[in-house]
This record gives sequence, structure tokens and C-alpha cells, in this order.
Amino acid sequence: TRNLRYDRLTWKVMQSHLHSDSNAIDVGCHKGEVLDWILAFAPHGRHWAFEPLPHLAADLRKKIGDRVQVVEAALSDQVGKTKFQFVKDSPAYSGILRREYTTDTPNIEELEVAMSTLDEQVGAAKIDLIKVDVEGGEWAVLAGGSSVIQRDRPLIIFEFGKGASEYYGTTPHKMWEM
Repeated sequence: TRNLRYDRLTWKVMQSHLHSDSNAIDVGCHKGEVLDWILAFAPHGRHWAFEPLPHLAADLRKKIGDRVQVVEAALSDQVGKTKFQFVKDSPAYSGILRREYTTDTPNIEELEVAMSTLDEQVGAAKIDLIKVDVEGGEWAVLAGGSSVIQRDRPLIIFEFGKGASEYYGTTPHKMWEM
């Protein structure tokens, strides 16, 4: 499948880019599959996992302990609180805005979650890799990390595609321009 190919490519890129002491960020960490790879390739680095769904953030904390700073927040280009669409029957499709789903009747619970920016969360730490999978909100996440990105020039791995991005007003051209 396309997702399996994407995951394999992500693994290969991370394997070739990360060193044992690299610092990485996983935005939209979900259950931590990509975070597990980050920890395997960079066991001595400093890492952040951003996951706004409370139950998934709690599971991540139990799973990885103090090896990663788990932040229970949605990342964007603003700080505060936001509504977050928890797609109960397909949590990987959850996001700040409603979007196109694979079913006509998704089971959605709207939550209020903390919202922050990469720049606010990371501070002066040197970042080597940023992975972003946020169901259409990628542009806002990267805009909210513009200082970190300009300063450190990290490798950025992100998903971007139709069916989600247009709900955020983001076009391929807008991503390219960024």
C-alpha cells in the first residue's frame, strides 16, 4: 500500500540521516511507531513527541518513560487552546479541522486541547529531524517552527495530500513556497 511504502521510505531516510546523538521531533506521534525508530537510530539524542489526544499521550508516556518529552498538545502557528476532532473509529484521521474521511459517517468527538508552536516548545535545543503527520495542518506546524527550522536546517519528513490540506487552505504551491 501507499502507507507501507511511505513508512519504509521514512525508515530508510531516518536510518541514513540520524546519528546516535541526533535530536528529533515527532509531531502527530499517535501510537509511537515512528518514535520507536527515532529512539533506535538516535538513542542518546533529546526527543519530543507531540500528541494532542489525551489517551494516546498517556500511552506514550507509559511506553517510553522519561526517554522522550511527551507533550499533550496540537502544534500549529498559534498558542492557546483549540477544538480538535477525535475520529474515534479511525484515530489516525484526527485533527484540528474536520476533513474528508474514508467513511460517510465517521464517529467524531470534538475535544478542546492545548495548542502550541514548535518554536515555543523546543527553545534553543539543536534539532536534526522533524517528522510531521497532522492530517492537513502541516503548513501551520512548519510555520510555527520557522525559527527552529531556519536556525538548525533539520531534515523534515511530512505527509501532504489532497483530502485534508484543502480544509486548511493549504495548496501544494503554498507548501512549496514555504
